[in-house]
Amino acid sequence: ATPTPTPTPTPSTPATCVTASNYAHVAAGRAYQSGGYAYANGSNQRMGLYNTFYTSALKQTGPNYWVIGC
Repeated sequence: ATPTPTPTPTPSTPATCVTASNYAHVAAGRAYQSGGYAYANGSNQRMGLYNTFYTSALKQTGPNYWVIGC
């Protein structure tokens, strides 16, 4: 007998992954800046310096909730 393939569960909302400068993340509302550093919205993870030279990858895991990495 041929085994029945198990369907892969599909998340209701696919994770959004964005790579941009920390400045661009803040400008787009994915992060905020405090004390010269950028922090991801929701998770409050420190992404590094708030400027156009530092680039971070942020993944959206919920409404206005972003985590570092993809």
